Amino acid sequence: MSDNDPRPEDELNPELDDIPEDDDDFEDADAPRRRRLPDENQAEASVQFDRNTLRWVSLAVGVVGILVMAIALLAAPGNRFDTVSYIALAAGLIGLTGFVLIDPQSVLSALTGRSGQYALTTWFLNIVFIALWVVIFILVREANLENIDLTAAQQYRLSEETITIIESLEEPVVITGFYTDQQQAQQDEAELWLEEYERAAPNLISYRFIDPDRDPREAQRLGVQGGGVIVVEQGDNTAEVRGLSERNISTGLINVQVGEARIIYHLTGHGERDISDPSAVGLSQARVLLERSNFQIETLNLRTEEAIPDDADMILLASPTANFSADEIAKIDAYLDNGGGALIMIDPQLSGNVVFSDGALSASFSPDGELILSSGADGFARLWSTDGEEVAVLQGHLTDVVDVSISPDGDLAATASRDGTVRVWDPTSGEEIAQLPGQTDFTLRVDFSADGDYIMGVGEAGLVNVWETSSLEPTSYSPIQVAGSSLIVLDAAPEGSQFAVGALRQSAAGAASGLVYVWDAATGEEIAQAQVHTDLILGLAFTDGGATVRSVSFDGSEGILDVASGEASTEVRFPDGISALAVSEEGARAFALLADGTIHIQQDGEDEIVLDGHDDVIWDLGYSPDGATLVSAARDGLVRVWDAESGELLNEIQAHTAINPLITYLEDNWAVQVDDNVIID
Repeated sequence: MSDNDPRPEDELNPELDDIPEDDDDFEDADAPRRRRLPDENQAEASVQFDRNTLRWVSLAVGVVGILVMAIALLAAPGNRFDTVSYIALAAGLIGLTGFVLIDPQSVLSALTGRSGQYALTTWFLNIVFIALWVVIFILVREANLENIDLTAAQQYRLSEETITIIESLEEPVVITGFYTDQQQAQQDEAELWLEEYERAAPNLISYRFIDPDRDPREAQRLGVQGGGVIVVEQGDNTAEVRGLSERNISTGLINVQVGEARIIYHLTGHGERDISDPSAVGLSQARVLLERSNFQIETLNLRTEEAIPDDADMILLASPTANFSADEIAKIDAYLDNGGGALIMIDPQLSGNVVFSDGALSASFSPDGELILSSGADGFARLWSTDGEEVAVLQGHLTDVVDVSISPDGDLAATASRDGTVRVWDPTSGEEIAQLPGQTDFTLRVDFSADGDYIMGVGEAGLVNVWETSSLEPTSYSPIQVAGSSLIVLDAAPEGSQFAVGALRQSAAGAASGLVYVWDAATGEEIAQAQVHTDLILGLAFTDGGATVRSVSFDGSEGILDVASGEASTEVRFPDGISALAVSEEGARAFALLADGTIHIQQDGEDEIVLDGHDDVIWDLGYSPDGATLVSAARDGLVRVWDAESGELLNEIQAHTAINPLITYLEDNWAVQVDDNVIID
């Protein structure tokens, strides 16, 4: 202190005021100095201790809450938040928030200090590591890797169809496998399947295993006898599954949802596709899918049944190739009018062949001229009296009966069908005698030789089949291959065993040739061959006692082949085209015109006679043995009998159904038009 400072000494040393005046208040200078805190400071220390404890308790609650939330989230179906997850998350957030708010200064000091920065770095790395595993978990979950089947063939992986079935479940399903101790291997395999089903819908599908020997009461409740059975149960509905496969188990899931099986009647008798055929043209896969959807498939032939059964949920018409009769259409109409359902599949006509398509396809007289045998696209051949009375029905072909012929003695009839068979019948009783062996696909025409010893068949495959009538077996040389040709028409010589065939051959450049062949059925020897037309041959017949063969073509020309010399000539008769030809023993020639369905009869020295009555294409013509009567078969389904000399119509027989009655019915009754189109869905 300077001498000139005017302030009192006590102001310059204020601490002197606190020195006690009593010497007793001083402690010994050599004794250790002790600091005594006031009472309020001791209270603050107690509070500080309680606050630290509370901070760490709050942190512990927060961490535990977050861990519980994570565990609950992982365990929840679909890894979704539920009540436990939300409560644990709330507890965790409150705990962590409390840890910070109770003593924020301590948290700040811990973060800014050297040890705090080290701890912060450690926590940051831990968070990054945990976040990385969370991302990996999310990717695994989204990729659905838990459903990957690690077996070599992935045989336990559920198909998309099964997943769709599972997604359609609306009520819980319990699947019970009944296996005994001796069936442990089967149970293990069943568990591999059932685990996949439960994993796909854990909230809706559960499974269990029961030993029927140890728990017979449960087996009895579900109607199970013995082991090796799986029962699918949903409410009051149960379905029994036998055989460990995805298809069977999924079928059980469907069955318990829809209850009793629905019945589909698959109509047959018209060349329909086979519902059990596993080939490329069959529908066996469709049957499997329908049965998996709890449909029961039954077959039904409307030709033999009076009506469609009342329990039918639906009828299936799977690409019929033969026409339905009017009676069958009436049965279908009655069923649909009564609320029935139908699935109708019709194949487009891919061949583009206009030959022999609908209606009555052939007609010929019996050897005595008293009966007429006809065939048609409805799959039947029928025997008629000349006055139109039906005598017999030759029923057995699956589709169009393209041609029919009767033996010279009248004891046998032969038919050719688009179902790929040639059959022999008793024409008076309609009984089928035999189906002729050999490669008979695409056979279009059949005939008996004049001596009755052989049956000949020709067709689009370019094959000539010859069978012995006595044995109904092929001859030693049969078949004869005519390479690159379609054989369309056939006629037997009036005597012996010779026969003629009309063939169509097309060159690589697209040029058409109409050839006529003559063979001897007894030896297989080719007698003559010549190109007669430049288009499709639609009819031919022997003339002049077998010395010549006359033929007619789509281009309207008439050809003549001299059998002995092999020379041929052609003349255009009707430019609009000729569809059929018949020649009487007296030499009268009947031409059926493509354009208008008329018949023109020509004979040397006589006026032409025109027969007008058919409304559509005439497929076949035939003279009676005495030449006095002519029969015609046309696309309109009619067989007409004419007086060949006067042109008078003697009788009209509704022999076969006309242009596809099913398609006509769909268009007239349901306004459904069927065209040869392609629809891509």
